Amino acid sequence: MEQFVRCVCIGQKDILPIHYDPKARKYIVDPDYLTPALRARIITDSRTLVGALGYDMNSIEWAVKDGVPYAIDFMNPRRTSTSTRSPRNTSSGSWNTWPTW
Repeated sequence: MEQFVRCVCIGQKDILPIHYDPKARKYIVDPDYLTPALRARIITDSRTLVGALGYDMNSIEWAVKDGVPYAIDFMNPRRTSTSTRSPRNTSSGSWNTWPTW
């Protein structure tokens, strides 16, 4: 893969793509890491994923090869401070509760 991007997704519409280096396991501040078109596509595709999954908070990892982004890790819901319920299994009407630590 040529590039790795991790998106922080909040509220199903606020998406922040961040350059991620998986070998160094760190984020890198680089505003020119993505072309404007690739950045727009990753944001649009991230919104589509979090909307389909029903997650209000999520992180999505993308790998980019030949200019094409591939979602490689996208089921990372984050607990909100106002909810103790998981967004999973909502179609059946049942809720999974988050563990209490």
